[in-house]
Amino acid sequence: MKRLFLKLTLTCFAFTAKSACLDQHVTINCKPCSIEEAIEQIEAQVSCAFSYNSAQFDHEVQIDLSLTNVGLSSAIQQITQGQFELKEHGRYVLIKQKDGTSEVRQEKKSYLIEGYVRNAQSGEVLQKATVYAVGNKYSAITNESGFYQLELNSEEEYVGLSYCKQQYFDTIIVVKPADNKLRQDISLLPREKAPDKMPIRSMPSQPREVEELTMVKFLVPEPQRELALNLDFLEKIPVQFSFLPSIGTNFISSGYKTNAFSLNVLAGYNAGVTGAEIGGLANIIREDVNGIQIGGLANVVGGKVSGVQIGGLFNNVRGSVN
Repeated sequence: MKRLFLKLTLTCFAFTAKSACLDQHVTINCKPCSIEEAIEQIEAQVSCAFSYNSAQFDHEVQIDLSLTNVGLSSAIQQITQGQFELKEHGRYVLIKQKDGTSEVRQEKKSYLIEGYVRNAQSGEVLQKATVYAVGNKYSAITNESGFYQLELNSEEEYVGLSYCKQQYFDTIIVVKPADNKLRQDISLLPREKAPDKMPIRSMPSQPREVEELTMVKFLVPEPQRELALNLDFLEKIPVQFSFLPSIGTNFISSGYKTNAFSLNVLAGYNAGVTGAEIGGLANIIREDVNGIQIGGLANVVGGKVSGVQIGGLFNNVRGSVN
């Protein structure tokens, strides 16, 4: 099976939800240097880590460029001459070729990516770790042996994979599934024994309790709850539709999706709402609601509500209501 060299960035940095990596400013001086060397200069100045496959870059190309206090996104675009796109996911920024820029393009194919997730210090396998393809709906949970199988359909030449578990530093890599099947083992570093250069991000003083509620346990399958709890960042989606928490457009990845508009025929389970949400029976939100939320029977919110909230039977808000 064909394997490609992976550029794997393991260094993690402090991150808070209010700090956007792509909004930071950087200074670089290449006289001359390779694309990868220029990116490494930028990475040393920002509070996030880059993940990319170095095979995407032409290593014979040398750039002569000096930039002072420019936006990170603009700097990357100038370095790569606009041929790459950036996707920010939590403390990571994925650098991937734009559609149509790769010399070798492929039709949408089905891939099976499998392997083991282990503790980087002890070597023991990690159960209930989350593995998901960044930017889409495909995800998997490791079993009692630490083994996972992730099935996905993709037309992209390079795929970003995120490996996450509570109390461990998450890791994102970029792979090229050259064959229909790829073996990828990963080791995660535990937070409690991490070196000083990898600080733990700030956490709420009181943990969210949404996943511990009896109603939530009944409506939301355990793998779906575990997936959401393992991730420490959210993805914004314009619209989602679901019949039940595990049956919808976001599939089991709904727990880390924030939606501008959310429609749940019976019940839904999502990370947040930034516009409107309507549920025939119940709406379950792990973080915040900003806008209007209407539940036929109930609304459950782990964070705060800013706007209008209507529940036929009750509203359970773990934070504040404005």
